[in-house]
Amino acid sequence: MTDHRLDRRDVLTDGGHDEGRNQNRETRNQQGVDDRSQLRRGQPQSGQPRRGQPRQGQSQGRQPQDGSAQQSTRRGTRGPQGPPSQQRGHPPNAGGGGDLLERLPLKAALVIGVAVFFVGIGLQVAVLGVELSLDEDGSASDLFDVLDDEGPHEQLSDWAGLYYNGHFAELETEQGGETESFDIYSEADSEEMELPSIAFRLPPIIVLIGGGYVLASRTQRRVGERPDPIVAGASIVVGYGLVAVLGIVLFSYSVTGAFGSEAQIAPAAGDAILLPGLIYPLLFGAIGGFLAGR
Repeated sequence: MTDHRLDRRDVLTDGGHDEGRNQNRETRNQQGVDDRSQLRRGQPQSGQPRRGQPRQGQSQGRQPQDGSAQQSTRRGTRGPQGPPSQQRGHPPNAGGGGDLLERLPLKAALVIGVAVFFVGIGLQVAVLGVELSLDEDGSASDLFDVLDDEGPHEQLSDWAGLYYNGHFAELETEQGGETESFDIYSEADSEEMELPSIAFRLPPIIVLIGGGYVLASRTQRRVGERPDPIVAGASIVVGYGLVAVLGIVLFSYSVTGAFGSEAQIAPAAGDAILLPGLIYPLLFGAIGGFLAGR
């Protein structure tokens, strides 16, 4: 009796093991079928990593530490972008003296400055013409004896001399080894002149303010970096000051005195360099630039 029960228990146990083995075999077979079907469709087998994914336990490489590194990776290896001026190929604006000279309208300042100087001489002569037209007793004609010179160079030099005097720059007369300086507007008696002496001081101021205004207005219409309008107006000194300094030689001429002795007349070098050469164009040219920039 006992032996039959043991045999039945062994049979049940062996049957249970056989059923478990059959189920495992069927599971493996089913899994193999699934793997083969996935291979036909191009999908990786179960347990295998997809293409482009690291295997389990494999290092995934160094990851970007922040958002800027990710943006750099997306854009390539260019790294951080520079300012717009550098992206377009323009040199960086260092704000130095060389960069300021590049932005200044030096060519225009030369042309306009030279033109303004000779326009000023013309305006000075126009004021002189008004003075002579108002003169009734001839005193002004004797004082401004500048219309009876023989040659054109002497005539122009006389007019230029009056224009230098309009800057408070004196003229020098050298005769017999002696040198004298004079400013005809300062030495003239107010009773001998119909116009106030200030009228003869205005032409340099008027033309320089106008020239600085025109020069600064031209630079403000330029595309790109522009200099300060005050600086642009003051740059008229390039042409105006050049003529004023060269005029020490250009407007020098000789006259023959009453006793046959020759006298050399020319603008005084120190006054010509300091006043019409530097101070007047820098000051009043800057005022013209200021007016243009308002």
